[in-house]
Formats: sequence, C-alpha cells, structure tokens
Amino acid sequence: MATSAEQRAQEADDTPPSSPDSETSHDQRRPAARRTLISTTAIAFALPVVAYFWFIHQYGLNVIWGDQWADVPVIRQWRSGSLTLGPLWKQHNEARLFISHIAAIFLASTTHFNVVVEMYLSAGILLVAIGCLVVTHRLRSPSTAWILYFPVVALLLSWVQFYNILWGIQLSWYMALLGLAAVLFFLDRPNQDPSTFAAAVVAAAIASLSILQGLLVWPLGALFLYQRGRQWRSIALWITAGLGTVALYFYGYKVNGPGTTNTSYALHHPFVTLQFFFTTIGDITGVPPGVHATAVMALGVILVAVAVWLLIACGFRRDEQSPRPIGVAVLSFGLLFALFAAAGRSFLGSWAAYSPEYATFNLLVLVGCYFVLISRGPAEPTRSSATVGVPWWRALTMPTPRRFRLVRSVVIVAILLQVILGFKYGLAGGEATYSSRLAALDVQRNIDQATDYEVIQSQIYNPVLVRPGVRVLKKYHLGWASNSIPIGTQAPSSQVYPSHQPQFGVDLTFGDRRHSTCVALNVGHSVTVQFATSPGSLRAEGIGAGVRTPATLEALFAPASATFVDLPSTGVWLNFPAPAGHVVRLIDVVGATWLCR
Repeated sequence: MATSAEQRAQEADDTPPSSPDSETSHDQRRPAARRTLISTTAIAFALPVVAYFWFIHQYGLNVIWGDQWADVPVIRQWRSGSLTLGPLWKQHNEARLFISHIAAIFLASTTHFNVVVEMYLSAGILLVAIGCLVVTHRLRSPSTAWILYFPVVALLLSWVQFYNILWGIQLSWYMALLGLAAVLFFLDRPNQDPSTFAAAVVAAAIASLSILQGLLVWPLGALFLYQRGRQWRSIALWITAGLGTVALYFYGYKVNGPGTTNTSYALHHPFVTLQFFFTTIGDITGVPPGVHATAVMALGVILVAVAVWLLIACGFRRDEQSPRPIGVAVLSFGLLFALFAAAGRSFLGSWAAYSPEYATFNLLVLVGCYFVLISRGPAEPTRSSATVGVPWWRALTMPTPRRFRLVRSVVIVAILLQVILGFKYGLAGGEATYSSRLAALDVQRNIDQATDYEVIQSQIYNPVLVRPGVRVLKKYHLGWASNSIPIGTQAPSSQVYPSHQPQFGVDLTFGDRRHSTCVALNVGHSVTVQFATSPGSLRAEGIGAGVRTPATLEALFAPASATFVDLPSTGVWLNFPAPAGHVVRLIDVVGATWLCR
C-alpha cells in the first residue's frame, strides 16, 4: 500500500504544472462565456416581446366591438358631466367593469378612445406582471439562471390569447393578472412590514375590481401566507380584508341577472362540466373547436394530473425559503379560473371551452407547474428509498427524484407543443379577428342602412345598444370616428355582410358549416319555438347571452316544440351543430323576433 502511495505521489510530482498562459486563457474564456449567456438571454427574452407588439401592430384595429360597447354610455355621461359612481359600479354580466370603465374614461380624455392604444397598454401591463412573477421567483432562488425563465415569458406572451390581445376591454383581465403577481411579490418579502402588506391588499383589491375571478387572489394569498409561516395575525388581517372586499363586491349583486353564469346546469350535468374543464385547460394550443377534440381533452387531463400531483406533493406544506409556493399559487389560480369558467359556461356547450379568451389564465397552469419544477431550496425531493413501508396512497404523492423527472419531461413537452401550435393557431386567430373587426367597422359606418341581423352578427351585441353607441362615437369623435384613421386599414366603402333576414317557414341548410346561429331579440317572458327537422341526429350545443331556462340542452330538440320561460330582454343565442346537408325548418315563433343565419 505504501509503495502504491509513493508511486502516485511520484506521478503527481512528474506531472508538469499548468502554465500561466493556460490559466490566463481559462480566466479569459469565463467572462466571454458569461457575456455570451447574457446576450443569448436578452435576445431570447426580447423575441416574444417584439413578436407580441408586432401582433398588435399587424392585427389591431381601432374598432369598438362586443362587450366594449358597455364603456360607451359611461363615456357619454362623463362627457356630459352627469357621471356618477353608479354606472362605474354597475354589474355587467357577472362582473363589475370598474377598472375597465376608468380606463375607458382615461383613453377618451387622452386618445379619443383609441382602443388600439388600450391594446398596447394591456401589453405593457402584461409585461409588468410577467416581470413581477419572474423577479419574485428568482429572489428566492438567486442561483437560477435567467435563461430558465424564457419559457415563462414565451408562454405568457403567446399569440394563442389573440382574443384578449386584440380586444381593448380585456385590459381588465391583464389587470387581474398583474394584481396576482403584485400580491405574490409583496407578500413574499422576507421582512414583512405594514407598508408591503398594505401594498398587497391594494393589489388584491385592484384584481378583485377587474374581473370576478380576481377575488380568487384572497384565498390564495391566505394560503401563501400560511406556507411562508407568517404570523396568524397577518393571516387574520388578510382574510378580514378579503371578506370586506367580497361583501362590497356582492352588495346589490344580481346572481341571475342577464348574461350571468348558469351554475345550475353544471350541477345537473357534472360530466359535461368536467369535459368543459379539461378541454379549456387542454386548449392552450389554440386548436379550433372540434379539431383533435380527444387530443385536446387528453392534454387537459394530463396537465390537471400534473398540477394536482404538484399541489399535493409541494402545495400544502410550510415552505419559508424555496420559491415553490409561488408556482403553487400561480397554477392554483389557473386551475380555479378554469373551474369557474366550466361551472358558469358549460351550459353553452363544448364549443365554448375553446374560447381563446380563457387562454391567458389557462396558461398559468403550465407556467405554475414550470415554476415549481425549476425551484430550488431546502425542500428537495424525497429519496426513493423513503417510500418503503409507506402506504401506497401516501407513497404515490411523495416527490421522489424519478417522479420529478417524469413530471418535468411532461411539462417540457407541453411547453414545446404550446409554443409551436400556439404560434400557428394564434396567427390564424389574429387574421380572423382582423377580418371580423373590419366587418364590424363597416357595419358601424353604415349603421343607418344595416339591419338588426347585420348589427348583431358583426358586433355580437344588442342592436338596441349599438345604434345609440355609434351616435355617441360620432358626436364626440371617439374611436374610428375621431380624426385618426383606424390603424392598419382604410374604411371599406361597401357593406361586408349582405342584407339577409330570413323569415320563418324557410329551411336552414347547414352545408359544410359546423354551426348555424339564431338570435332572439326583444324576448318576452315566454317564447315558444316550433320546428321540424329532417331525419338524423341534432342537438343544441349552446344557449347563451343571458338565457335562464330550466330546460336542459339535450331536451331542447327532443319534442316537437320547446318553451323557454322568463328569458331576459337582452337576447338569446342558439347554436345548432349538424351534419352537412341537415335541415332545420323553423315553423313559428311566438313572443320574440328571431334572426337566423
């Protein structure tokens, strides 16, 4: 043994020492590699940001559309000096658009209500929210390379959310996301003081006043405080502030008002609701309705399974050091948002689960999972040997290294799918949205000649409210009626939609269209629809725009006639999916004016 040790020592002595030149070369390569990494990270972060703003520049139009018409009466009252708190606080569908109305007044006073500017403002808010999330996570994990946060930026700036990107009123959605990010940032300060706690309360209040789902920030904030081991006094104060905000929000709230959610349908149809839930989470790639429906739902099931496993493994334990609770809060918000959407919108049918407006928050599920998986800290994965002798139901959720590697692989594949398919379908969605806004612009410019059918098809809003809204735009030179030309287009000279208002007693042939739409206007308290169908299967996929009826969707077309009771006056939408060539003959309608296409 001694001889062997002496030989190794001799060999070490015979080894030529490294030259000063080689050490200098190594020291020079290290700063160069660091500069290369910094440059690569900066370019990687800049690419999705530039692409996001290019998307707005390419497809954004200064055209009021859809629910944004709700801002116009508020602007009119502000310009006339008669605005009070009531219109600002007024319930719209199931939400209070307080933040949206404030933004509309600001834009009307500074940009003649240019909604393209509102799109850019939403983009800026989104960037700040992303920055808050990334910085909050990295402050807890300084050793994490910045380049590892590139997937977070790429996901949250995905074009798959084109519906929100190109719709100015969705600024309130991005404000809710910013509120969530700010709450996590302020609550996660190691040295919690009254000022940072108050800032978190203000951020949560802003999220709550932006959209209904913003109220989810309060319970998630309480869970976050518990995970960080904060004093019970702080948790109690947070819960008290949350309960006060909830009480204020729901004071005078109409649960069954026009356009509100229909949770009773979800309770009576749990499997349809679950299908909606998994589909909307799986559609983070932007796949159109009916395309690869099974694959979309399967992806949703996988993502939910991964998220739930991470929640059980990491989400319900105290963790005062690692950044994992940040990821847990983010993915929890995404799951709860999708659950709320499914509970309130499943009555519209499976096609509604593909709505691109949900993508912004559905992406949080994947982002939160990624945050958890790249987190470093004292709460490291349990060794596989620790599961020996443990009950199987408990061992299944223990975070062993092998399971973390499997989950990490699934998340990476999902991110790649989202980036690739999201680019493809997001670009197509931008082009389609641009065309629909052109049609809406054309109808608004020719509002006196447009029929109610053309107005509701192009604006997705009640003509009774759109027509005076257009007069307000012209009177106060707002939106496209200002001196500025809508970005990206010149106004067309002829109407996009031909005059078409079929009368009853005509056949509606679907051809190669998946959906045919009928809209009921001026609905009374009782509407009876009588119809006949050609042989074959037919069912209603959706009843929307505030309809409240005890009748189930499946039973809608079962009898020879259907009666709707106590319908709102804002209108009813019926969507009829049917095979090519299928014919529906509407025989008679009592109590409403129906427009069909």
